[in-house]
Amino acid sequence: MSYYESLKDFILELKKDVLFLSPRERWFLKVLEEQGYSLEAVKKGIEKFYKALRPDRRSTTPVFFAFSQIQKLQKELSKKKTNKRDYDWKEKFRKNIEKIRDYIKEPISEPSTKEEAEEVLRKIENAVVKSIWDCMPQEEKRAILRKYAQFKENEELFKFLIKLEIMSRYNIPKISNI
Repeated sequence: MSYYESLKDFILELKKDVLFLSPRERWFLKVLEEQGYSLEAVKKGIEKFYKALRPDRRSTTPVFFAFSQIQKLQKELSKKKTNKRDYDWKEKFRKNIEKIRDYIKEPISEPSTKEEAEEVLRKIENAVVKSIWDCMPQEEKRAILRKYAQFKENEELFKFLIKLEIMSRYNIPKISNI
């Protein structure tokens, strides 16, 4: 069973009186899959989100409102997995820095912990995206904002989707996960 199929049935069961997912919800699940969110984290995040809602609100609340729960669980799962794996996070940090060396102006000091490395990479990734955004023509900015306007009520998801769009348009590799 595909990623989407296993999630679709699960979500419809949680929502109760709903027969199908909206196009935005299907697209959101596709984005999560493309970004490498584990099926386990997505399922648990969605379940936790919908179980916290009043039953009468479940059928009308879009699944993408569960995004912050999904992100939180994905981070927890990746921490558990990396603790089990034995690899050199410093080497991965260096490789990720090299991927975007052209965008970095100042030298980067090597972090002392894996958590610090992830934070440094996240900040660099955000800074690169922000600098590109600042240099983009206004028409292009408006087009991106219009494209994701339907997600504006969920600020965290809105910013995440804009970041992905910019990274996709300018072929910027994702470096924040090690």
